[in-house]
Amino acid sequence: MKRLYKIVWLGMILILLAGCFLRNTAPLKPYEPFPANNSTNVATEITLKWNCQDSDNDKLLYNVYLSESNGNLTPVEVDYPKTEIKYTNLHPDTLYKWKVVAKDNRGGITEGPIWYFKTISEKEKENDVYKNLEIVFLTPENGQTISQTDEATLEWKMNKDDFKVKEYSIYFGDNPIPPLVKEHYKEKYFYLSHLKSGKRYYWKIISYGEDGGFVESKTQYFYTKQVEIPGNHSPAIDLISPENNITLESTNTVKIIWDSKDPDNDKLTYNVYFGDFPLPSLIKVDYDSTSLIISDLKENKKYYWRIQVKDSRGALTESDTYYFIIEHSGDNPENTDPAIDIISPLNSETLISTDTVVLEWKGSDIDGDQIKYDVYFGDISSPPLIESGYEKTTITIPNLEEDKIYYWRVIAKDNNDGETDSGVYKFKTNKEMEENNHIPVVTKESPDDGEEYSYETTEIELKWEISDEDGDEVKSDIYYGEQKNPPLVQVSSESTGYIIPVERGKTYYWKIRVNDGRGGISETGISSVTVAEKPNNVPSISIVNPMNNETVESTDTVVLVWNGLDIDGDQIKYDIYFGDISSPPLVESSYESTTITISNLEEDKTYYWKVIANDGNRGETESAIYKFKTNSPPEDPVLTSPDNLEKVYENSVILNWNEVVDKDNDTVVYDLYTSTVSTNTLAITASDLTTNSYTISLTTDVLYWQIVAKDEHGAKSFSEIYTIRHIVPGTLKFKIDTGGNYIAANPVIDDEGNIYITYSSSSTENTKTYVSKYNSNGNLEWNTMLVYFVVQGSMIDDFLAGYSLMKGYDGNIYTTLRGNGSSMVAIDSDLGFVKWSIPDIASNLFPYFTSIEDGNLYFIGKDETAGNLIDATLFVTYESGSCSTTTINANTSDVSGIISAKIEGVDYLFIPFGGSNPGVIKLDAYFGEKTTEGFKAAYGVIYSNYNNENYLITSFTTGDDYSIAYYNIDTEFSTDTIMSDPPSSVGFNPGMPVVGSDGTIYAVYYDKLYAVNPDLTEKWSITLPNGDHIFSRSPAVGSDGTIYVLTDTKLYAFNPGDGSEKWVFTLDSGDYTYFQSPIISNDGTIYFSTYNGYIYAIYDNITGPDSSSWPMIGKNSMGVY
Repeated sequence: MKRLYKIVWLGMILILLAGCFLRNTAPLKPYEPFPANNSTNVATEITLKWNCQDSDNDKLLYNVYLSESNGNLTPVEVDYPKTEIKYTNLHPDTLYKWKVVAKDNRGGITEGPIWYFKTISEKEKENDVYKNLEIVFLTPENGQTISQTDEATLEWKMNKDDFKVKEYSIYFGDNPIPPLVKEHYKEKYFYLSHLKSGKRYYWKIISYGEDGGFVESKTQYFYTKQVEIPGNHSPAIDLISPENNITLESTNTVKIIWDSKDPDNDKLTYNVYFGDFPLPSLIKVDYDSTSLIISDLKENKKYYWRIQVKDSRGALTESDTYYFIIEHSGDNPENTDPAIDIISPLNSETLISTDTVVLEWKGSDIDGDQIKYDVYFGDISSPPLIESGYEKTTITIPNLEEDKIYYWRVIAKDNNDGETDSGVYKFKTNKEMEENNHIPVVTKESPDDGEEYSYETTEIELKWEISDEDGDEVKSDIYYGEQKNPPLVQVSSESTGYIIPVERGKTYYWKIRVNDGRGGISETGISSVTVAEKPNNVPSISIVNPMNNETVESTDTVVLVWNGLDIDGDQIKYDIYFGDISSPPLVESSYESTTITISNLEEDKTYYWKVIANDGNRGETESAIYKFKTNSPPEDPVLTSPDNLEKVYENSVILNWNEVVDKDNDTVVYDLYTSTVSTNTLAITASDLTTNSYTISLTTDVLYWQIVAKDEHGAKSFSEIYTIRHIVPGTLKFKIDTGGNYIAANPVIDDEGNIYITYSSSSTENTKTYVSKYNSNGNLEWNTMLVYFVVQGSMIDDFLAGYSLMKGYDGNIYTTLRGNGSSMVAIDSDLGFVKWSIPDIASNLFPYFTSIEDGNLYFIGKDETAGNLIDATLFVTYESGSCSTTTINANTSDVSGIISAKIEGVDYLFIPFGGSNPGVIKLDAYFGEKTTEGFKAAYGVIYSNYNNENYLITSFTTGDDYSIAYYNIDTEFSTDTIMSDPPSSVGFNPGMPVVGSDGTIYAVYYDKLYAVNPDLTEKWSITLPNGDHIFSRSPAVGSDGTIYVLTDTKLYAFNPGDGSEKWVFTLDSGDYTYFQSPIISNDGTIYFSTYNGYIYAIYDNITGPDSSSWPMIGKNSMGVY
């Protein structure tokens, strides 16, 4: 019986050791070093990190080597258990090399490559751009449960915008030390797919600078959303073939087979994972078969596979991971050494027998090879071979000497040269019982057989008593363990007590064998002792969210939250019941988290739920049944104004949306989200608005906006995102290409914002002149080529462009064609056809005309005979195109315009002229009265009704002086003043002045802009910026008093108070003006034409022209050359 105890004890130990002799695969090479190989600017205090795997999942230890690059690599850590190690006090500006050697617990060793890094220098350290540099995680937040179940987008940024990033390395996985998944990555976001629902994932980022330095983020984690579908049951999955941990015959193709069933008979699809790593890769997505042929497999390699099944309603189930091995083929197939277990006698055991022993062992070979044994036995520590090629597993050794130590070992050999050595064991024979010797007696003192100890007990002292009638020195062999035949744990103890460590809830067995050294041996029976389980307290549970009778915020998703507590520290698992009936069904069993997300709920519906907590020790607590109601969100807001992509010219805008209706009759408030960057960066601007409009300032050229409607329970609905285009002052609204290459006239803008222009298109063969109409958006309405008729109706091809353009009171568009003979043309403004023309009206027709309310049109012409100037002729035409004339007594070389004005109900015409005796001719529109008054008229004369008095105002030059004069029509008084700040050059034709609503007169001459009070005292003057200068041009005045001046290549806007510059607009390269002036439309758009054929429309924040500004829309829209 004693021998049986020894055999069982030894056998159990050797069975545990048998795994040491199974086939082992060495670890993979260490990889993913940190810092990365050849990194620079590394801190002098650094944590070295690496990754390593073992295909057998053996526990790994590491030898870490580190030295300067010119030294020998020496180990700095041996048998180190972690994959990161911290070093401090490295030398600055020094190149280091390091490597890692991985070792498994079965003798497998793999040496990694040598990696290098260079530490930062002291100088670089002082200017270290990496100091205080951090990687900021944007999404997901640390610990967040994201809304997706199987995908996620990682986003991050640097905390310093000026840091230049060369590339990123991304680490991601379900391990707290995530592996490298992407190197040399340029973006600041990374998309992940095929994640598992309800799982925690870890991630970190390393950012590398252009100088080779780097900064590493902390490791964060997030959870994917758990797929929970009320009323749906998850499918089941079974892996069929190959079986787990099976070795297959040599092949390069394997068919993997599985089986799956769904309790709800939903359609199933599969994600297939396969590879030679314990975490196999996804190779098939949404696969619809239950088998798959895998090709290109390699011999002597282990492969892993698993299946994820998904039903049509999103419920997922994952299988275990199975693996198989492809057998090695060929003449010399790989062999696995046999295993051997020693059974009896055990090492250091004293036999009861004095002269005979039966050696017993057990051998096995996983390859199925025949095993033979070499048996070694003797009384020396290196026993000699006594049997070779022995086929049995027992052998009897007779004729032993009493009281002697013997040694033995067994080597197991298979028929493929595999062998395993058991190692040397020893035992001792008993002495022959001496004559007159009495066997010692041993009795147990404590603990009693079957005694039970408190759960708080951590150790127990075994005690026994020994008596020997002969007074011999008796020693004890102690047997103790959790096995019913306990193993030998101490030999020849001189004590009668032994302390054993114990754990609660376990039973231990023990016995004592005593030997008096004279051949007397006896032993006790086997006793047991038990340590009680700790008393169990049932867990407690409390519901957190949603509370009973609560209306939840969401309409289709709810997160159930509860708290569980077990004062014994037991792990709690939960059974969750949920549904739309008052006795909800079980939807999740043995659930470990205290939150669960339920999706696909119906809005405005009542649901019930409860949780049962179980501590695994038969302690269970059930919560009450709670109910909640889902909310109905408000209707989606509809943005009503401004329209999407609408252009807004003001510096603020009123945002309007509809009044949102809530199905539950909840009160609805609104949050306004805006961004000036993109639709992806919307941020809350105003919250809890109770009205459906909001006024917001516009500070940039674009504004994105969205309205979020919220009810009393927090349910939200979202409008579309609209874009507002903010047009800032001095911005180009549009540009018209007329198609011409010569424009002499300014555009005419009517009350509706329509644009009229005359231009010429010249070539070596002919010259064609057109009049065009564009709408206020710059779109062409019509384009009419003008034809010059003589009596026979033939066309003249050599006339030049129209020099003046006007829209009369009758709505017609009038233009003069001046050249080899001059003509007047009237065009229908709606349709663009020529209503009438007066050909060959004069040899030189001045481009001055005006009209009065009865439709009469007045213009000036002159004849040239042999180079001598004669009196000018005043023409009047009527709506029918008929014409009458009268001669005016003026020097036609200096006629500077024709102006109409209604004074005390009478229409008058004013024709200023210059020369040696300048003046102005005044006559009523029907030629009933005609007078000539002295007046220093020049090249630009305007009419003003400032302060209800009638004035003619002009600008002119005399010698080196520049003057402004006015003539009071009512009092026939005229005066002038010389500007104190003369222009830098004189001798050019001055432009026509304009008058603001406050009576201020504005005039430009060469490089000066003058502002003059109504009494002709100077207000201010400025020099045009950028060295600009002009001649024969007029400024324009806007509704807020802004003065606009057009030069050859720029349009300026000046403040009326002091002439300071508000803004400047520069024409496109190649475009230029010659004698054009700016024109202001009723909507505040500033128009001007260019000499080379374009029309510009410029925005400013005004409502139109100044009420007193001239030229004006209407009869005097272009009365000046």
